[in-house]
Amino acid sequence: MRARDLVILAPLGCLTLGCSSSYRPVANQHVAIVVDGLSYTGLKYSYYRDGKKYEGSWLGGEIEEAVHGNARAEDYAREYRTGMTAGLLLDIAGIGMALGGAAVFAADASHSSTATPGQTSSGVPLTGFYIAIAGLVVDLIGSAVSINAVTHLFDAVNAYNDGATSTKEDE
Repeated sequence: MRARDLVILAPLGCLTLGCSSSYRPVANQHVAIVVDGLSYTGLKYSYYRDGKKYEGSWLGGEIEEAVHGNARAEDYAREYRTGMTAGLLLDIAGIGMALGGAAVFAADASHSSTATPGQTSSGVPLTGFYIAIAGLVVDLIGSAVSINAVTHLFDAVNAYNDGATSTKEDE
């Protein structure tokens, strides 16, 4: 490995040092979320319940298994997975539309020379531009859906823990 590679990789390696937790929750009836480090999709985390580790992921991982036994928490977990999946699909579609629209706009610009209604003053049709803008809007909607879905992950954990606490107190 060359010195130049070390100069580039050393700071990147340092970024991951503070992004995980060595703490493991006490084995009890509650669900806990622990950050395990970084992955290519962002933070890598796990769920713990009754001493068992459940893998987490950007789309929820094993959240439904971690909150199994509490119907309300399971509903929140499904809403989280559904929202994140829908948001991801909208993001992908939006980015595709934006890139496709930009390509259409660029292709039209290279072939156009006279202006008519619905074109720019240089004669470029605006169809590709409108498709690209629509794609950005779809992408923003997808991001909003994903951001809204994150709250359901915490709702699932909290609903499960509330159920575990009330069951324990009732005994």
